[in-house]
Amino acid sequence: MNWDSKSWIEEDKEFAPKRKVNNKLSWKIHNLIGSFNSVKMDRTVE
Repeated sequence: MNWDSKSWIEEDKEFAPKRKVNNKLSWKIHNLIGSFNSVKMDRTVE
């Protein structure tokens, strides 16, 4: 592929983020399924 003749404007449009994600308050929101056991960490994870 010749990268010199590539249209980067089209590439940017194609791979632009579809929506803005804000995870600032994610530590306050509990997991939808509640809690589950983690064998690897040997504890219950929320």
